[in-house]
Amino acid sequence: MKGGLGGLIKQAQVMKLKVEQTQARLAQESFSAQTGDPEAGGEVRVSVSGRQQILSVSIDPGLLADGPMLEDLLLAALNKALEESRARHEKEMGALTGGLNLPFGF
Repeated sequence: MKGGLGGLIKQAQVMKLKVEQTQARLAQESFSAQTGDPEAGGEVRVSVSGRQQILSVSIDPGLLADGPMLEDLLLAALNKALEESRARHEKEMGALTGGLNLPFGF
């Protein structure tokens, strides 16, 4: 029984190390999205990190005169980039944890 528990603890430690390594790698990745149409008046581009932090925002100057449209495009681009980051996190962590539904950032 003692050997079985020791083996289980060792497996948990290995899994913890792999999770930490994967989280560190994902944190270094960036995820980008764009909305709008550069041909039809402008686009918004955003980049977020794997830690869900906004890294950059680029706004076509043609959009500055239309506040409501700019707000809509900015929100859409941010949400799209954040969703890509979350989806990658869930995919990578799910592969490590055998599908356990762990909270983001675990």
